[in-house]
Amino acid sequence: MSLLATFHNAESVQPPCQFAAEWQPAPHSRRGELHCPIDGRDVRIVWELAGRTDAPLLIVAGGINEDSHVCSNDLDVAAGWWQAHAALLGRYRVLAIDWLENGSTAAQADAIAAVCKALGLPPARAFIGASYGALVGLQFAARHVRLAERVIAISGAHSLCAQQWGKVGIGIADHALCPETIAVPLSVIAVEGDTLAPAKTLAELAVRAPNAWLQKIASAHGHAAYLKETTAIAAAINTALDD
Repeated sequence: MSLLATFHNAESVQPPCQFAAEWQPAPHSRRGELHCPIDGRDVRIVWELAGRTDAPLLIVAGGINEDSHVCSNDLDVAAGWWQAHAALLGRYRVLAIDWLENGSTAAQADAIAAVCKALGLPPARAFIGASYGALVGLQFAARHVRLAERVIAISGAHSLCAQQWGKVGIGIADHALCPETIAVPLSVIAVEGDTLAPAKTLAELAVRAPNAWLQKIASAHGHAAYLKETTAIAAAINTALDD
């Protein structure tokens, strides 16, 4: 069982995987493809690993429309989808993937795990998931307990509202998860006013998961707060990473 820790005020046995032949490493940041059987089908996993090789690893996953390019780096200077958090994420080595087409949240988690194993990466300091990425992060925690020391779930929980998530193409059948199976430390970050991932549902997740705690953010942006409330989200993430 967990207690509310902080309230942040917003500023407003399968075959082995194979690397694609064209994959080439960059000096620090790297990008490539992994061809691998996931959930009974062969898939192509596009990944990006950004940052210094000696930095602690973070796995980062965003909304259903986000991809593997999280922030600008030495391989790709274009701004990423979470560029607002470049200062925070720049202290780490960041791994992200492009979402599989027609994959369940469990399959997405397995795809990330396959990349971690294929690259020989150490356990991540944390898996940070926001929105759809939080759903995948929870699956990752339940299915690949040794690959991340903790999970930070922002605006995503174990239980989905069919009407709300169905509008963005996510079905309840694609995300069956029992919070009690999440053994790693779990920091749940809820946004008051988020109708897609209601704060009360995230509070239930934090209570039911064995080693979890809850942080709350007040925002007029609702579910989009993970993209728009830079200061509050950064404070919540830093608190979770420092725990």
